[in-house]
Amino acid sequence: MKKVLLLRFGGHGDLAPMTVVGRELKKRGWHVTLACRNGGEGQRQSDLLFQNPCFDQVLDMQEMGPWRNRCVKTQMGWCSVNSIFHDFHMVYDYMNIVENNNTSPIVKEGPSEVWQRSRSSNWRNWYDLHLEWANIDPTKIPDEDKRPVYTLLPGEEKVFQGLRDKYSHVFVVQSNASSLSRTWYQAEKLPDLLLKEYPDAVVAFWDNNRNWWTMISKDGVSKLSVPNHPPLRVSMALLNVADAYVGADTGFTHVAEAFGIPHVAVYSTVPWWTRAKYYKHQIPIDPGMDNPEFYTFNLGLGDPLRVIEGEASLTEREKKIDELHK
Repeated sequence: MKKVLLLRFGGHGDLAPMTVVGRELKKRGWHVTLACRNGGEGQRQSDLLFQNPCFDQVLDMQEMGPWRNRCVKTQMGWCSVNSIFHDFHMVYDYMNIVENNNTSPIVKEGPSEVWQRSRSSNWRNWYDLHLEWANIDPTKIPDEDKRPVYTLLPGEEKVFQGLRDKYSHVFVVQSNASSLSRTWYQAEKLPDLLLKEYPDAVVAFWDNNRNWWTMISKDGVSKLSVPNHPPLRVSMALLNVADAYVGADTGFTHVAEAFGIPHVAVYSTVPWWTRAKYYKHQIPIDPGMDNPEFYTFNLGLGDPLRVIEGEASLTEREKKIDELHK
């Protein structure tokens, strides 16, 4: 059987398009292995993919050494991911597919520049883009198959069934993202507003400072604790019983989509359709639709012309945020 290795050193949300790529490759007869980021306790991305049908094997990958080499854990211990390439017929490395995209109008000709132009996730739908990187024509894939795939383990769907029985509604809110510019800080006001409208509901609010779920209802405030379960699996099980989910771009919005949970996603650095064009259960909030300059706030490396353009277009409020961040 043909064996393919997929590499994706990214965050929670970055796994979503990998599930689509993995599924399509399996349909074509490939044995699919994914190596994904292991960022420590609560950040082990492979926890999101237990028994995921899109992959035959999932490996943990982390950066090690002074040059931050990507390494995977094998029977021989941690070793460079390059050392296992010979075990596969094909390797697709998705490093930087959505990071530091070059959008400068002045691009020199050359191999590296041609590759840079293929990293256009800020202005392309990333499911289409990820499929193309695996030499799969996205125009031949049905829109229904360009949605993420996540699964619960047997018994996980019952972990929080008591919440459904006790409260009229279950709302889940997680507004933190891996970057400051994508985090929705006003979300802390949302639990009170929801309980005012639905007094018999419960709101699970992610406390990023304490790194746990806070349960808020008319009965009071408490910490959600599920011992001996990986944190990401707990979050998946909690989301599965939600009547609605509110999140920032992107993270668990993809899990909500996979589970068919109605959800609101707040976008700030890329157009909403680059992530959710094919989604059925998402309501996007995207200020950039009316103010495209909004997207330039998230300034990345490697594109000095866009940095200059972005800094010039910032509002006074955004300049103050940038100053405080620095």
